[in-house]
Amino acid sequence: MLPLFFGNAVSKKPVVIVPPVYGSNLYATFNLHNHSVHRYCPRSMNDSLLWLSPLMVVPPMFNCMSQLLSVDFDEESGKYVPTLNVNITTKHFGGDESVKYVDGGVFGKRFIESFASLIKMFEEEGYEIKKDLYATPYDWRLNLEALDGYWPQFKELIETAYEKNKEKVS
Repeated sequence: MLPLFFGNAVSKKPVVIVPPVYGSNLYATFNLHNHSVHRYCPRSMNDSLLWLSPLMVVPPMFNCMSQLLSVDFDEESGKYVPTLNVNITTKHFGGDESVKYVDGGVFGKRFIESFASLIKMFEEEGYEIKKDLYATPYDWRLNLEALDGYWPQFKELIETAYEKNKEKVS
């Protein structure tokens, strides 16, 4: 009976962190050579950090970031769409890299924390990333209904966390 009690006492419920608005890094891919953007804005990016790239937070580049992150409502489809056909993605679904810090860092230092302290606290309690601690970055510009690809991934992650740990997921 003692081993059963001890096993339950040390078992941890898996935890999934869902970041708040602005809490996930966003990466952009686009080619805007034929679009009207500020003359100092980049004309293309290929899977590059947009939110929050150190380059994009300084004036006047902040204007570029704002324009690239904007969305419009498409009456025909009933969905929000990128204004300039900018493809925005997230990375590290299930992992912690896209939610520890909001900024991309300068000279190897990161400054704007999102969940780094919380993740560190869980790790000090014995949690491991992608074993019993997960994070779910998402494109926070869009409303919940527009996150088509997010919900199936989220469901699969919850199921995976449960299967690995045989515990309810928090």
